[in-house]
Amino acid sequence: MKRQAHYPEAGYSRPAKESHDSLVHSVYGETGELFGTFDFSDVKAPGQIMVELVDAFRKGTGSSGRWRSKSSVREVASLLRRFAVDITKANSGLESLAGFTPEMWWAWRTEIRSRTRWPGQINIARCLLYEYKELSPNTRKALARREKKPKNRLYESYSVQEYRRIYAAAWATVRAARRRIRLNIADLRAFQEGLEPPDAPSLFIRNEEWTRGRLLDHIFRTGRFPGGSVPSSQITKCRAFLRVEAVRRTPLSIFASTAEVFAGIVLLVCERGFNLSVVNELISEPFDADGDTGKATIQSLDKPRRGPHSRYFSSSFTGKAGRIWNAIFEITQPARDHLANHGKPTEKLLVGYALGARSLSNIFKSDWTEGWVIAPAWQRASGLTTDSGEPLCVDFRRLRLTEQVVNRRSNQNSDTVSETVYRRADKQTKDFARTVILQGQVDAISDAQAVAAVQAINSQEFALAQHDPKTLAQKLNVPIVRVKQLLQGKYDTVVTACSDITNSPFAQSGEVCSASFLRCFGCPNAVATPRHLPRLTLLFDAISELASVVSEAVWESDYKVIHEQLSSLLSEFSTAEERSQARLSVTDSDREAIAQLLDRRYDAQ
Repeated sequence: MKRQAHYPEAGYSRPAKESHDSLVHSVYGETGELFGTFDFSDVKAPGQIMVELVDAFRKGTGSSGRWRSKSSVREVASLLRRFAVDITKANSGLESLAGFTPEMWWAWRTEIRSRTRWPGQINIARCLLYEYKELSPNTRKALARREKKPKNRLYESYSVQEYRRIYAAAWATVRAARRRIRLNIADLRAFQEGLEPPDAPSLFIRNEEWTRGRLLDHIFRTGRFPGGSVPSSQITKCRAFLRVEAVRRTPLSIFASTAEVFAGIVLLVCERGFNLSVVNELISEPFDADGDTGKATIQSLDKPRRGPHSRYFSSSFTGKAGRIWNAIFEITQPARDHLANHGKPTEKLLVGYALGARSLSNIFKSDWTEGWVIAPAWQRASGLTTDSGEPLCVDFRRLRLTEQVVNRRSNQNSDTVSETVYRRADKQTKDFARTVILQGQVDAISDAQAVAAVQAINSQEFALAQHDPKTLAQKLNVPIVRVKQLLQGKYDTVVTACSDITNSPFAQSGEVCSASFLRCFGCPNAVATPRHLPRLTLLFDAISELASVVSEAVWESDYKVIHEQLSSLLSEFSTAEERSQARLSVTDSDREAIAQLLDRRYDAQ
């Protein structure tokens, strides 16, 4: 997919060059955005050293420099201050970096290592010093070796169960936001196009009559409720009127909150392992992520830390990843429309309404390089817990590690780095290896489970039961009346029928079964008839295709048994010719139902 190149905003002019002996430096991004003006004049270090370090900072953040993201620039500026103070305090006679020796470097590096295991500060200082051309050859040689990340990390991956709870909670948040915003945007569009019914419901607020469309239009244009806040006597009514009972803030009737956008980021990290610098620069592009078209959309992504030769890479979005993208695009589009109407257009995908903003000029957040600041609010709302029942904190480093460990693949690193730096050292990888060693026993159990418990009725039995339901009633051990109802489709689920929803092996006796419909193939109450064959073959084909897409771990835990049960069921009650005919009779409604089933949308309802 072609994308228009980034250009500075209208009216942008190249800033005047600063003097090389200045201790103040302004850094601009590649689109002309001001990343910040950094004043180092207050640092307590000899002037010449500060001039040299700031000049190195200027080169490293320039148009051909190595640091091109706002977060990196800020991190380097912070390190520069500490580094200047540290080396001059430890070496009282040091007046210039030209006199900085290998011994001084080793002493500083040892001090940093004693405080932290992570090599970030050391590697930033290395790169900063490299920009100073007058550094002695011996010192430059001492800096040549890049500090490696520790193999034994201070944090471990989330368990598979915790990872799935995080993923499910994030999806629940995004879906709830999409339902709310979709309904309200429909009412807003009707009002704006003059299609709002004359008898549309309304509320009397501050001596005026407001229909929902008019109220939403005011919020869309101003970003605020009329008068700035809801009258205390009408809070409950207004929240219900604008469908914001769950989020409690009226502007969120059409805008996604920062916590909801944060949940979208969590989904992207879980699905693709993106880090925050990549996520922060995602561009909003809608596309058809339906999996039926067979087309994938390619997004060009930017990871500046990789360096100029490999910083740009592409990622294909289709299937589940595409549905995540489209959901995020849909809930954030009203914010982009609002900003465009106010002369502040943005292409960024991730734009959220900041509830704590003090002025209208910064009510929308689009910088997520410090996204963890929002994590606590979302975590409290989602009620996430660890396997031991403690509150679960979402840490993006752990989440990215878990994505690689669980899926056993690399999305943003080379296979070697993913294996040696991330996966091999993690405890959960060792647990997976132990599972592989015992795979023989697991396979025996899987083979036993793979026998479909569902009761199957072939085409001959189905035709005979239309005139003589008694024989089939005896086979299914149900009343004749129930057989007639089954044949009429009155007990159909998504892919089979159910002869008794209150006697499930997956629920307490007498309770209505709430298990996923994918578990029906292991339930003796499930009944498959020729009428269900199109969806059953469609589901079998869809799961077969997933075998080449998902990781081995996900296939083993989520799909293998179901695939084998389906294979057993289809061969038991249908012929190859019947399955071929069933595939030809598949409808759009069938495709949508199977897509929702595999996406676990029925499970969330």
